Amino acid sequence: MSRAIQIARKGSVQSRPNPSAGCLVVMNECILSEAHTSSYGGPHAEVNALRKIPNDTDLSEATLYVTLEPCNHFGKTPPCSHYIVERGVKNIVIGMVDPNPLVASKGIAHLRKNGVLVSTGVLEKECQYLHRHFTCSILKNRPYIHLKWAQSTDHFIAPNELNRAEKRRPFWISNSDSKQYVHLLRTQYQSILIGSNTLLRDNAELNVRLWKGPSPLRVIFWGNPKVSDLTIFKDEIPTLILSKHQTKNTDFPDHIEVQAISNSEDSINFLFRILAKKGIQSLLVEGGAETLNSFINKGLYDEITVIENTDLKLQSGIKAPVFDRSALIEVIKHNSDVISTYKYG
Repeated sequence: MSRAIQIARKGSVQSRPNPSAGCLVVMNECILSEAHTSSYGGPHAEVNALRKIPNDTDLSEATLYVTLEPCNHFGKTPPCSHYIVERGVKNIVIGMVDPNPLVASKGIAHLRKNGVLVSTGVLEKECQYLHRHFTCSILKNRPYIHLKWAQSTDHFIAPNELNRAEKRRPFWISNSDSKQYVHLLRTQYQSILIGSNTLLRDNAELNVRLWKGPSPLRVIFWGNPKVSDLTIFKDEIPTLILSKHQTKNTDFPDHIEVQAISNSEDSINFLFRILAKKGIQSLLVEGGAETLNSFINKGLYDEITVIENTDLKLQSGIKAPVFDRSALIEVIKHNSDVISTYKYG
């Protein structure tokens, strides 16, 4: 199952919004084939793995390992559970049950009904973490939310404006290795959010430059947006601006979409509704303090990553958010930077 999880990660971008499952077919202690889910609309991992094996192969002694319960309904592809039975597999090990109401143990029931020995819950927590973006959108009816910021060792995320050497340039707290880590993190999320204060102060680009992978949809809370010489208006990365004012979209470049939030609607709920329409299941929130705290105060977060420069003291500035640190799952050290990640729920 550990290998199946590794394989699944290779398809995590291309399969969106479907989850990328990983699958192995094993017989006589040898891996016959392995595969992950195809691009959206294509075959799922189980079908891809089985199709690599000649049709005349006797698979009655084989075991199929898969991170997520095989589907049992007709969507863009036929049911995987039916194909597994058709190929004569008699043993299957499943990491986690699919919470999608269209599946939800129906695939397991079909397999057992047709004489397949089914084991479930193998490396279940690891598989749940692997598929967290997909399952969150179903179980919580919102995107998976990951908050991230960098802070000094005395818990400031930025200096006071008067102490900034350069205007409209980021004040870097983290080192080059940590920056690369953040860009890797960005490739794993479909959207990224900041507030207008951070955008205007740092001229934030919010793209992926230091790692190979796609840039997420940029989302900006901006009360009264105006076209300027900011970088976001010059490149062609899709950007969504959520504004409290009605603004003519004709004022903006083609890659900029502006949506007006009504006075009666909560900004975060409006954001969730727009992202759901776009099929977006994951959101990385990078700041600033006001935006981060708005999510923390509402309890709207699933994961938090804090990069702390243990050599840097600012003594004053914008205070870092305060949160429950009891759920630590990972610590990475890059010289003076300590990257701590916390998981909730």
